[in-house]
This record gives sequence, structure tokens and C-alpha cells, in this order.
Amino acid sequence: MSENIETITFDNEQYNVSDLNEQAVQHFNILMKLQNESNEQSYQLSKTNIAIETMSDRFKALLDELDIKPVEETVIDTETKTIEQ
Repeated sequence: MSENIETITFDNEQYNVSDLNEQAVQHFNILMKLQNESNEQSYQLSKTNIAIETMSDRFKALLDELDIKPVEETVIDTETKTIEQ
């Protein structure tokens, strides 16, 4: 059973659907689809960020468990010296 939508809300304003022409309806439908896609992408990004944080924590714990230490910093002298003849 489908419901008849009588009004839509855009920018905190109510509009009668019966006042909209076909082009306005299409634009509104596209806008709703884009907002839904944006919400889905935001959800996916949040989910991915949480997964990255979790895996990073697990990797750090594994390095500690295996007693793997970072490589010590090596300093390379790149100063050019002149040789006198």
C-alpha cells in the first residue's frame, strides 16, 4: 500500500507536492537520492575509520607481544668536504 505524500520539506519550508511540476519533482527526488548516498558514504567512512583504528591497536599489541622494536634512527652525514691539493 503506497502513501500519498502531500507535502515535502526543503530548507525548513513546507511545499505542496501538487504545486510541483515534473521537473521540480525530479530535482527533489535526485536531491533525496544524493542525500541518502551521502549518508551511506559517511557511514562507510566511519566504519572504515573504526576498523583502521582497531587494526592499528592490534598491530601495536602484536609488536609488543613479539617484542619487536623499531629500527634505531641512523644519522647520515651528507656534508660535502673540500679536499685541498
